[in-house]
Amino acid sequence: MTAAAILGELRACGVEVYVTGDRVGLRPAQAVPPALIERARAVRDELLALLRTPGVPAYPLRVVVDVIAPRPTPFELSPGVRVVDTERCIRVDLAELEAVVAEYSRVWAGPSESPSLARTLGERIEELLERLQACGALVRVEAVQ
Repeated sequence: MTAAAILGELRACGVEVYVTGDRVGLRPAQAVPPALIERARAVRDELLALLRTPGVPAYPLRVVVDVIAPRPTPFELSPGVRVVDTERCIRVDLAELEAVVAEYSRVWAGPSESPSLARTLGERIEELLERLQACGALVRVEAVQ
């Protein structure tokens, strides 16, 4: 699992994720399931890199939610993927979308652009937008003015 996906899961738990020195802080930490804390510890260095980017605007792109009207459940999102809790699906996918959009923005704003990474992140953004729409959330990504 990528650091961006874990950051999305952490934010979906409703916690503030911040950097203090060489540590990743979570407030309130007790809101995070122990298994997620372990996954975050496993990618601590990547999380730190994702959370701090000196001199680079944090979010030149942003996620805008236009409508959330959760689709009735259960339903098949894709072959083999059945959604039984639409609201949770939307919450988790929105949090991951925020993290992936932030990482995508940093890749392009940073000193060493990586077109292949940006392409991969862009594809994930499209996948998440499609999933959100299928669940009943109309969401878009736009440039921050």
